[in-house]
Amino acid sequence: MRKLAFSLMIISSSTFASSAQWLNASQYYSKNSTSNLAYLKQTNPNDIVIDYFNAAANLASNNPEPAVNLVNKYGDDNYFSVDLMHQLLTYFFNNQSWKQYIAVYDNLPAKQASINETCGYDTANFALSNGVTDKSNYKWLTSNKMPLWCVSLVASRLNDGSISKSYLQPFLYNLVSNGQTAQFNQLASNFNYAKVNFSSAVPASSLSNRYQIVYRITNLAIKDPDRAYTELANSGADKFTRQYLFNQIAANLAAKQMFSLAKKAIDNGNDDYLSDDDYEWRVRTYLASSSWQDVLDTIDSMPTKLQEKSTWRYWKAYSLSSLGDKNAAKEELQKIPSDYSYYSLLAQSELHKSPDITAAPPSGKLSSIDYADDANISFSLYSIGKKNGNAYLVRLATQSLYYIINKSNERDIGIISKTALDMGWNEMGIYAGNKCGSKYASLSFPILFSQQYKRYSQSYNINMSYPMAVTRQESRFNPNALAADGGVGLMQIMPGTASYIAKKTGSSNCYKNYDCNIKFGSWYLGHLYDKFGNNIIYSTAGYNAGPGRAHRWQQAFNSLDNRVQIELIPFKITRDYVQKVLTNKIVYDARLSNSKQVDLIDYLNRMNTKDSTYIIDDDNNIGDGSVVQ
Repeated sequence: MRKLAFSLMIISSSTFASSAQWLNASQYYSKNSTSNLAYLKQTNPNDIVIDYFNAAANLASNNPEPAVNLVNKYGDDNYFSVDLMHQLLTYFFNNQSWKQYIAVYDNLPAKQASINETCGYDTANFALSNGVTDKSNYKWLTSNKMPLWCVSLVASRLNDGSISKSYLQPFLYNLVSNGQTAQFNQLASNFNYAKVNFSSAVPASSLSNRYQIVYRITNLAIKDPDRAYTELANSGADKFTRQYLFNQIAANLAAKQMFSLAKKAIDNGNDDYLSDDDYEWRVRTYLASSSWQDVLDTIDSMPTKLQEKSTWRYWKAYSLSSLGDKNAAKEELQKIPSDYSYYSLLAQSELHKSPDITAAPPSGKLSSIDYADDANISFSLYSIGKKNGNAYLVRLATQSLYYIINKSNERDIGIISKTALDMGWNEMGIYAGNKCGSKYASLSFPILFSQQYKRYSQSYNINMSYPMAVTRQESRFNPNALAADGGVGLMQIMPGTASYIAKKTGSSNCYKNYDCNIKFGSWYLGHLYDKFGNNIIYSTAGYNAGPGRAHRWQQAFNSLDNRVQIELIPFKITRDYVQKVLTNKIVYDARLSNSKQVDLIDYLNRMNTKDSTYIIDDDNNIGDGSVVQ
């Protein structure tokens, strides 16, 4: 590891201060009281938590030395040091301290570096004329929304001619189409074009400036892609501009379930400068019409990182199988990691495999793991933070334990998971359990609050596993969970939905109580399950996005294979939600019945008879977005 300053010395963090001193350090940090933090550090020289707060406060006051010292002291051995590396990168970039930026970046674990920080690294080397090969992928950057440092990097490289001028037009269009118009106008003098007064109100046919046309069409496509298609077709835009914009319109049309017109937009576009989002919606467009060769060709043309996502590995295998190449399909499925994620379980079903749901997790004490001292600090921070209502200490505990988990072996992760579950830190227990792959369902899918789930599921005629599956996704069984959008408790009931449920059930509006929260959530799931004719795909989508939206999707997709229906749900958050809830449910079904195996494809084939039932009642308008984030 490259030295930042002074000599490197990795030390144990086994000695740490009292809970009162950590609380004081947190409060001093929030007030930016560097003098009080300096005193705490002096009296607790080997306490990494106090050292971290002191370093972070000084860095915020434009003094990077304590942060550099801490990084040199601990290296990349813990979260506190690595987090300060990220903060130092921001500080050194903003101050154009390029040598220091490079030194910090070179010490940062490769997987920790963000796209923006990598652009910063390339900028620093460029500024110093180091002649180092850039790490950034310029084709990807000019096709996707760029972080700010990347905008600066691409502009600098284009300006001095060190990357091809063929990137210039896509780069500028990318800024405009992603709403980065301030950056666009800041670069006007660099690339000899006039600043543009952007407005999305003027039709494209009345515009002559190509950048105004791009701005108009991309904004219109979000709201009304059909109109955007027609307007672009009738505009006087040049060939490159038209192809660029048809690519974007195609994705928006597909997201609105207008797949036939989306295919026409794709045909009018091209395969250049597609964003990740454009590629993904192009595949979904072809899925909707079972155009398997087009699905395969599009996935094969994706950037490598995107191709390697389990989602697209699965659909590549599906298309290969549909085209008759069973051996190639099997090879692709075998590349998908084995865990409890949706596409992994689909792949395991296709391969006639199943994780062993009953496997016993490893046993042992926290003191026996490799990073016992650091883990002890994290658990202590969590306990102190929860006891004293200090959200910052809880966040610090969470992030530091994430870091430990992600570098630990499977046995140690299992012990961390069990320790967290035993102390009621259910979110962390499940997170750690997930990191064990498909080994230990009892850690990843704990059975909690079982009496309440059993009682209320029986009352409302749904399987007990269903509200448990929803809760695992909503709150990770945290009864005190509060979402930024207003969701409350285990099942993240929204206030408006709680009032509706209380009225329908003749109950007091008690949804903030954990038992009542399960009762209300179970009632609403049962209500939606009946409403959608026992179609769990759309009852689950309705719980997340509202029954009105779910019904529109049901009408659009109902004739397709269940897997395709789920993939075509236009909201990413709802698509992921449905996939995860269904996965949760089949694992809980297996756990509750003491079964050793799960078969997701068999479950998907059995659960939905393509019944298009939709019961119209008084919740059809209040449901859109009324339950969860």
